Amino acid sequence: MNTQVNEVKLKHDFDSLDKKKKGKITKKEIRKYFRKKGKKISDSEIKEMIKNIDVNKDGYIDFNEFQTIFTGAIKY
Repeated sequence: MNTQVNEVKLKHDFDSLDKKKKGKITKKEIRKYFRKKGKKISDSEIKEMIKNIDVNKDGYIDFNEFQTIFTGAIKY
C-alpha cells in the first residue's frame, strides 16, 4: 500500500475516533482504536505512548502525532 493510501486510511481512522471533531483524540479513544484492530493495550502502555508521541504535551493526540504511531518511529 502506498504512502498516500496509508495516510488517507489513517486520517479516516483518526476522524472516526475524533467524535467531537476537535482535531485530537483521548486515551480512551486510542484504546478503542487498538481494540478495534484486535490489539489489547493496557492503560500503562497508552500512557507511555502518549508520553512518547504527544509533542505539544497537551495530553491528547492530534493527527500528526497519531501518524507517528504507524511510521515506525514508535512500535506498538
